[in-house]
Amino acid sequence: MENRIRSYRIQKNITQEELANGIVSTSYLSKIENGSVEPSQEVLNLLYERLGVDLQEINPKNISIQIKKCYRNILLGNETLATDELSRLKQKGSLYEKKFEIKIQLLESRILINQQDLDGALRLLSKYDRNQESFSIAAKRFYHINKGLIDYYSGNFVDSNAHFLMAEKLIDELSDNLEIGEIYYFIALTYSQLQKASHSIESTKKALKVYQSTYLQKKCVYCHILLGINYRKIREWDQAEESYQWARTICENFNYHEILDSVEQNLGFLYEKKQDHMKALQCYMNSLRYKQKNQDHSGMILTYMSIVRLYYEKENSREAAYWMEKASSIFAEELNLSKDIFIQYKVYKSLLSSDSDDELEEYLSKEVIPYYTENKSYENIVTYSTILSKLYEKKSRYKPAGVYWKKAIEAYQKLVNV
Repeated sequence: MENRIRSYRIQKNITQEELANGIVSTSYLSKIENGSVEPSQEVLNLLYERLGVDLQEINPKNISIQIKKCYRNILLGNETLATDELSRLKQKGSLYEKKFEIKIQLLESRILINQQDLDGALRLLSKYDRNQESFSIAAKRFYHINKGLIDYYSGNFVDSNAHFLMAEKLIDELSDNLEIGEIYYFIALTYSQLQKASHSIESTKKALKVYQSTYLQKKCVYCHILLGINYRKIREWDQAEESYQWARTICENFNYHEILDSVEQNLGFLYEKKQDHMKALQCYMNSLRYKQKNQDHSGMILTYMSIVRLYYEKENSREAAYWMEKASSIFAEELNLSKDIFIQYKVYKSLLSSDSDDELEEYLSKEVIPYYTENKSYENIVTYSTILSKLYEKKSRYKPAGVYWKKAIEAYQKLVNV
């Protein structure tokens, strides 16, 4: 502690003479600050009292407890509490031991990630990219989780998966169960994005087991949704529906109304894939009701487009156009759309218009299908290759139509073999 007296003194803008006056000589204080002498506890108490420092606040045990409390609030999704804890830690952060400074910066980077300030989080982490020798195992694990999240939100799913797998290797007997569950869940998310459904299911089940053992029902809901998505991808319809129904039941029992819109949206998509259009429409309408209540415009556009797609597939152009108009009415207001939703909007708006198909054909062939091919999104390759093939057939251009029918079939075969 004595070697940090100089840091406290400088922060308080106090000279050695002012601090030493009446306690010790200036030369003796200089030796204390240089670490060449070991003062008595009485002297230390007097020096810290004059500096206005509470010894309990800088006690390593207490700092560790604060850090763990902040991290646990992050893991539980208590962002406000976590941010408050971080603010208290940062007030004297530069005066803590190096290991605590590192952990506080890792906490700050995680909160910035959760706030979608990826650049800010990356700036904090970049200083440690080549220098982790002083990191504890827990700090290394936390570093890889944060790097994995930045890559995930940036769309770099391969690198993200590698970081999460590295975090998994660093799990030890001191790891918090919540952190272990989170690591498995993040691994599952990246596998899902990489179209490795079976791997994703395996990791999701591990996360679900942890969350069930700790009675974190909201986390269980997210796991059931992810299981449903991946079972749907591999055409395990019954298991997908069971997973979504579990998610719905938990939401209803624990009043997680803010998640029910996602459950209903995914359940609707499952029924759509099963060609049960009546159930699909009912689920989409349920989802829309929750999103309207929450004024979630981005989510509303997603559901509007799902309903448009449903009616278009049923060749009900009138209803499809009605719901497209609803999507268009809020489309300009919502700038934070995913690329998937933007593509859906542009494609179906063009399909329902009276304009020439030439522009749409070029958009599908030059941008949309290559994009989903690069990302190995087989479901979307099937969807948009089929649309393009039908556009060519309508013009009696059977050769390019055949090319894209073949592409759709190949993507479907890869999809069922994922």
